Amino acid sequence: MINTLTRAKGKNGETKGGTMIRVLVVDDHELVRIGLRQILADYPAIRIVAEAADGETALRLNRRLKPDIVAAACSLVCTQGAVVADCSPVAVTCS
Repeated sequence: MINTLTRAKGKNGETKGGTMIRVLVVDDHELVRIGLRQILADYPAIRIVAEAADGETALRLNRRLKPDIVAAACSLVCTQGAVVADCSPVAVTCS
């Protein structure tokens, strides 16, 4: 799948052969959010639409922005389980 994300951008932020993947990044550690943002910046088919440092903010942003994927910290998923229950498809990141 990663290989398919390296295609060049077309008009309106879409990639050739597909649409942009919109991601909401959720982690209580700013350094983790920065690192994930830098890693995902290498893939033009991925766009981070917002970041959140807590579950409450993540839920609000998820409802408003409707991202394709929520990349959520394992610690927030465990302590604020509503993030998983009420969000778009979630990719859990454990550090």
